[in-house]
Amino acid sequence: MKNTVTTFFAVVASLLICMPSMAASNDAAADYQKLLAEESELAGQVAFDLHFAEAALAANEAGAAVFALQRVLAQEPDNAEAHMGIARAYFDLGEDSSARRHFGLLYTVADADTQAYIQNYLTALDQRSGARKPRTTAYAGLDIGYDDNITQIRDGQPPGTLGIFAIQSSKFSNLYFGARHQQPIDATWYWQVGADGDYEKYHDFDDVDKRRLRLDGSVGGRMDLWSWNFGLSAGEIRRDNQELFTSYDLSAVAEHRAEGFWKKLGLRLLDRDYSSQFVGRDVDGYELLLGARHAGSNVRWSDVGIDLLLGDESAKNDPADTFGRDYVTARLRWYLMPTVTTRLVVGYDYSKSEFNDNGGQTFVPGVSREEDFRSALVRLSVPNVWRKGLDLNVQFSRDENNSNIPTLTYDRNRISVGLRYNWGV
Repeated sequence: MKNTVTTFFAVVASLLICMPSMAASNDAAADYQKLLAEESELAGQVAFDLHFAEAALAANEAGAAVFALQRVLAQEPDNAEAHMGIARAYFDLGEDSSARRHFGLLYTVADADTQAYIQNYLTALDQRSGARKPRTTAYAGLDIGYDDNITQIRDGQPPGTLGIFAIQSSKFSNLYFGARHQQPIDATWYWQVGADGDYEKYHDFDDVDKRRLRLDGSVGGRMDLWSWNFGLSAGEIRRDNQELFTSYDLSAVAEHRAEGFWKKLGLRLLDRDYSSQFVGRDVDGYELLLGARHAGSNVRWSDVGIDLLLGDESAKNDPADTFGRDYVTARLRWYLMPTVTTRLVVGYDYSKSEFNDNGGQTFVPGVSREEDFRSALVRLSVPNVWRKGLDLNVQFSRDENNSNIPTLTYDRNRISVGLRYNWGV
């Protein structure tokens, strides 16, 4: 009964958002026409553009409001009134993803009354899109770049018997794609299927090209401040058309969001079958996910998230060459918006792994193995460059792996630039 009443009031609230009174509409139309006559002279002045946008919204001229508020945000990217206005305009235009993004930025810094007002819009968005409406999205992209250590071998390591223990650098290109379809089951639950893949070619070598493919399906839901998902996925990685391993994952994740603070808890069960010429193992294990993300008082600079992963893997088919791995990984991401037309992600990962591997196939027999892995990431995105849906991406990463086994200690730098096109987003 409680859920039924809540849903009823949510629908009523969404309808009220879209039903201005006739008298107010007439007054707004007159005000809008008056300001429209002054726009050519006063456009670019923040106070005028804000007043003009409000009048345009009241007169059902959301497109004109967007242009005016874009001028404001170009000068004052943190202007909360402009973010609110442009979110309402995008809502009226049916551009739900843009409306949700601006409402989300404001929600994290708003007071309780304003949050309640924004929540009415978010509820209305839920009713007509997202988990409440069938949705298909897809993407495809091409990156070109340079990798200074494609074999991941430490500097100065002399060639070994396998002929691979030397630094190899190469230009590369990466063609990637993905697609998702989400279908509602009822007002709370949905199911989803998807696929992702990529083909990475190193142009200076013929035997290190890599192909990755992953298929997944899940059932999830969303209610009030909670969302959850149960998923099953399968994937494989091939190098030079030879299968390295296949993997199967079963996962469950729950997330809670309130007042700009996201909390996440998840568990993943995995099974990985190695079938390369060097390793033949069947590995299973688990991974526990603890996550948090918080957006502070500045809509552009204070969005920080961290995930903590605790995992255990063990071989189940090679008792003569017992293998196991315990690890903990901390993953930090800082999301920034230097301008309204650029997005920047700064990331840092740290992982500590302890292996139980007595050798026999790949590593030094009788030597316990420990590794510290560090990775830094900077990714810059310019959305809707040249046309809507087309993003320009630039990425740099540096990996450092320190191991007590010399041939497994390395550093690696990659830089790439590319274009990605998004459908249905």
